[in-house]
Amino acid sequence: MQYRNIPFSDLAVSAVCLGGAHFGAEIDETKAMDMLDGFRELGGNFIDTANVYGKWLPAGKSASEGVLGRWMKLRNNRNGIVLTTKGAHPNLDTMNTQRLSRGEIRADLEESLGNLDADHIDLYWLHRDDPNKSVEEIIESMETFVREGKIRFYACSNWRAARIKAANEYAAAHGFTGFIADQMMWSLAKPNREALYDPNMVAMDNELFDYHHATSIAAVPFSAQANGYFSLIDESAAHKPPEDLLIKYDNPTNRLRNQRLKELASRLGVSIPGLVLAYLINQPFVTVPTAGFENNLQMKELLKDIELKLSAEDIAYLEGNVGKE
Repeated sequence: MQYRNIPFSDLAVSAVCLGGAHFGAEIDETKAMDMLDGFRELGGNFIDTANVYGKWLPAGKSASEGVLGRWMKLRNNRNGIVLTTKGAHPNLDTMNTQRLSRGEIRADLEESLGNLDADHIDLYWLHRDDPNKSVEEIIESMETFVREGKIRFYACSNWRAARIKAANEYAAAHGFTGFIADQMMWSLAKPNREALYDPNMVAMDNELFDYHHATSIAAVPFSAQANGYFSLIDESAAHKPPEDLLIKYDNPTNRLRNQRLKELASRLGVSIPGLVLAYLINQPFVTVPTAGFENNLQMKELLKDIELKLSAEDIAYLEGNVGKE
């Protein structure tokens, strides 16, 4: 697998990030560890997890972090992994109450270090933003954890372009690196925003795209496969895709993109899911899509196609000339 260097850092990560949101929950620990083994055998070293993943279970534990931590200990491979996790997510029963005070971030960070059985995290993500809190306060909190040796670099998830820009301008003025990467909802499929379950979720738009392009800050999109929309949607199929998938993604833009995706995949001799990921990997700034897989065979087959080189014309064709929004 190819690697991408995250700008403004010494982190070299696999071209695809393995989605671990359901490890220890919908994906049991045995299967999760098997998938982690398979990903590592293919050269993967970048795994998506978060303190909140699994806290929706009755026991309320950070199941995904726990699985990852136990796997690294069993395989003795911590040094081969770019260890990342996310914190500062709202409590699940009060989703509109943000948690970005220094004490709240510290509590999540230290809990994650325990779950992961690690003394530091290579890249720590703030899972949400709080527009009512100053970027100065947030950056100073993150720099405190850098000085303490608990994290090496930090990044943001579901932040809007103006806030990232303000935060990084403050960081630069004080000699700090600032946010080196950003996670957002982004795939070839344009989401129906009114159907998003979380109003604090940020999708890629023109302003955010232009900011990444201008600054070279890395993008690590979640929902990179659009929940399999392009593999499931087929107007001639006897069985319709799940209704919630249609509510989230079905619209004229995506119908056009689906037609073009199938045509280009056939012409290039690649899989639909592989081309969906290649679309992101071939953006004009470092983009590392987060992907999930049903099993190791599917993982191996899909990752064969991600090294495909797409031209700017290919990208424009897939988008259907409707832009990022």
